[in-house]
Amino acid sequence: AIDVSDELANAGFAVFCPLLTHFWHLLHPHSWEFWLKQDLVWLEQCQALVYINGPSKGVEMEIAHARMLEIPIFEYRGKATIAELTNLSFFTNQEKMAI
Repeated sequence: AIDVSDELANAGFAVFCPLLTHFWHLLHPHSWEFWLKQDLVWLEQCQALVYINGPSKGVEMEIAHARMLEIPIFEYRGKATIAELTNLSFFTNQEKMAI
């Protein structure tokens, strides 16, 4: 997730990567529900959700929340996804992304 976040950031997007809360958790542990709540609040500020395919209850919850908010959802497929995002008209410089 961090590699994908870096790739998106290098393409000009502002990225929120929920995985990075892991480092916060190491210093100040909280429940899974606490971290999910944090993720969903940040997701509400994003213009799109980019996810990495794989089994994850958290990703499933983020996708459901994005659908409810009608936030566009993209499965990460490498450079093709970045090209697709870059060509969307609703993105301007430094729009927010979530992954």
